[in-house]
Order: sequence, then C-alpha cells, then structure tokens
Amino acid sequence: MDPPAAKRSRGCPAGPEERDAGAGAVRSRGRPEALLDLSAKRVAESWAFEQVEERFSRVPEPVQKRIVFWSFPRSEREICMYSSLGYQPPEGEHDARVPFTRGLHLLQSGAVDRVLQVGFHLSGNIREPGGPGEPERLYHVSISFDRCKITSVSCGCDNRDLFYCAHVVALSLYRIRHARQVELRLPISETLSQMNRDQLQKFVQYLISAHHTEVLPTAQHLADEILLLGSEINLVHGAPDPTAGAGIEDANCWHLDEEQIQEQVKQLLSNGGYYGASQQLRSMFCKVREMLRMRDSNGARMLILMTEQFLQDPRLALWRQQGAGMTDKCRQLWDELGALWVCVVLSPHCKPEEQASWLQLLDKWDKLDVCPLEEGNYSFDGPSLQPTMALSPGKKGIPAISPKSITSAGGPISPSWCSGGEQRGPQPLPVLPTRRERVPRAGQWAAQETVKRNA
Repeated sequence: MDPPAAKRSRGCPAGPEERDAGAGAVRSRGRPEALLDLSAKRVAESWAFEQVEERFSRVPEPVQKRIVFWSFPRSEREICMYSSLGYQPPEGEHDARVPFTRGLHLLQSGAVDRVLQVGFHLSGNIREPGGPGEPERLYHVSISFDRCKITSVSCGCDNRDLFYCAHVVALSLYRIRHARQVELRLPISETLSQMNRDQLQKFVQYLISAHHTEVLPTAQHLADEILLLGSEINLVHGAPDPTAGAGIEDANCWHLDEEQIQEQVKQLLSNGGYYGASQQLRSMFCKVREMLRMRDSNGARMLILMTEQFLQDPRLALWRQQGAGMTDKCRQLWDELGALWVCVVLSPHCKPEEQASWLQLLDKWDKLDVCPLEEGNYSFDGPSLQPTMALSPGKKGIPAISPKSITSAGGPISPSWCSGGEQRGPQPLPVLPTRRERVPRAGQWAAQETVKRNA
C-alpha cells in the first residue's frame, strides 16, 4: 500500500427520530439507505479521518464527503445534556434559564443563517432580536467536531458558562434537523491540493486583501519563515488544517470548558454558606451523574476537576488547624462527591487503565493533610472520631479513606445505582473512596464481570 500524501497536522432524552436525525436528509421514506451511507456512518463514528487516509492510499471524493457528512453528532440528546441544567427548574423559569430551550426557539424563529460545513468545521450566523429600542444582534458561531462529538465551540457572544450557549445550540440543531440544506465542502487542504501555482497565489492574495488588517502581519511572518531554509516550519512535513478533523492520537470527547468548571466550583465553595451555592453544586453533581448514565467520559473528567477544587477549599485547612468539624452542608457535599467516585471507579464500563489512573488520583488525594475524614471531623479526641477500618482477608486493616477499599468491593456496581433514581438523599459513604461494607453489591453478574476482567 502506498504511503499517504503529505499529511496535515491534526491539531433531555431524545426519541428515535432525534437519535437518527439527519437520516431523512439522504433517504426518502420507505427507501433503504445506500450501502455507502451505511458504511460511512460506521466509519464516521469510530475512525478519525486521519486513520482513514493512512489506511487507504486514495479515498474517492464521494466517500470522503459521506464520511464528513456523518461525522457530525446525529442525536439531540447530547446537545441537550451539554446545554441544560442538572435538575428540572420550576415551571415558568424553563425558557429563561435553559440555553437548549433558547437555542431551540432561535432555530424555530429562523435566526440561523449562512451555515457552511468545511470538512469537520461548521460555521454560521445567528441573528438574535434585541431588546426594546435595541438593534438586532448578530453572532458568528464556529463548531469543530470529530467522530460524532463536538470537540470545540466558539461564539461571538463570549458566553462564560458551563454549558453551550443558545447560539451554539441553534446552529447544532440546524445541522441535525436540516442537514441536507447545509452547504458541504471537503477539508480546505483537499481543495488547495487541486489548485495549481497561479490559483494558489491568487487565492492567498485575495484572502489577504479581504482581511489585510487582521492577517497581514501573520502572513508576512509566515512568508519570512517559509523563505528561510533552516526555519522550523520548513522542517515539518505538511501544514496544519483546522478543518481536517482530529488525529489518531487525539482524545475523542465532547467539548468541556475545564477552566470554567474550576472557576465556578471555586466561587460556589467560597459562597458555601448560601443555600443557592449548595444547590448549584448539587446541580453539577447531577450533571456528572447524567454523563455517567450516558457513558460519557466527561463524567469522570468533570468529577476530577470538581474534586481538585474541593480539596483546595481554604476552609479545610482552617478546620484542620482548629480541630473542628465541617458544616453539615459541606459534609453532605463531600458525601455526594464520594458517592459519585464509587460510581466512577466501580462502573462495569470503565477500562482497566482508566480505573488504575483514578485509583492513583484517589491515593494521591488521600495523602493530603486537608483531605477530610469520613466523619467530616479533624479531631481525634473522642473515640467516635477515630477513623474506622475496613478489614479484608489477609490484611491488618484498610483506612476508611483508602483507595484500596474501592477495589475490595467485589465487583462493579449496578449503573442504576448512579442514576439518581434509587438514591435517596446523601448516602452514608466515605469522603472519597468508600468502605467495602457500604458499597452496594451488583449481584452475581458483577462478580462474573470482575473475574472476566482480571482473567
């Protein structure tokens, strides 16, 4: 097989009709899908486009287009999950608070315009009506995606929140519901490869002329680097293409603003005495639980970010210094945090390497002086405040907040235990990991799964 050409650097539950949204764009009612679309669907959700190019020396343009077409998310359920609150708001507040509902309203009102898909990059304009006496506002939205997941978003509204803004939601829903109306192009590098020298020069000059105030300094810098034979840019084979999708080694997960999560948790913990702060933190816990139900890797990722901020709470050091117990509200939040870690580490769907990395993190956090005890108290004066031990065969004892106690639970727990449907209030679990006698058993099937995994 010939090597590939110059490589580019890669840088609200839904119904059945929503889960298969977009299928109607390529088939009429009652007609079976073409084999090309069936195969392109499978490739688009499982393979990075770079992997396709490395596997096959030449991919026909019609095949490339179908893979690119089917690589955008097809379900509205994930869009809703990343743009909705972690709990059901009271009636009357739904439209005002939930970005998903606002985005749906923008879509239905015809606010989405000039939608263009170039490779794995979607862009469009959202026109939002202004308030009384205010002009209409125009927002430019850009979305990058890969393997049926949105990997990055950008919007002119500069929204700083945990969730996707209403404008990103509107553009995403437009692409899902009206896929056939979206103008589709191959990655820009594929288009450039079809141009001769004169066409390339004309393309670059027109591009600079149209945006000379923004790109001229960058264009001149790149030109100087390319003309310098020993420059770093000349040592790299190929050139980056932001529309070509992710690389084989790139993580494939939904876009999550880590910095915003850390900042919001930090701010909410600093306002821990207020009822609203606790409610918002519980809303974030509900969002983690929802991600775990969907088997979304961002559930564990978000929980790690929250745990790190919990451990950086300045009140922990103060309570430890004073030998006092934490407040009831704070203890309940730590209990919920520990319960979620049980769900994550003992999930029957996690990979062994993922579980090992999580246990390393738990062990690291367990050794921190500020890590609270199970009782939420830093004093050791009374017998009731002594840290309890979880015994296991062949061992003297395991501390209550030792990561080893999670793996001694006998197998994965039932996913339904983490869904929130069977959980009634804060569970009497340790702060981070949990003692083996307090982990709900998943039944005989859990033990069988553990035996298979360790075989």
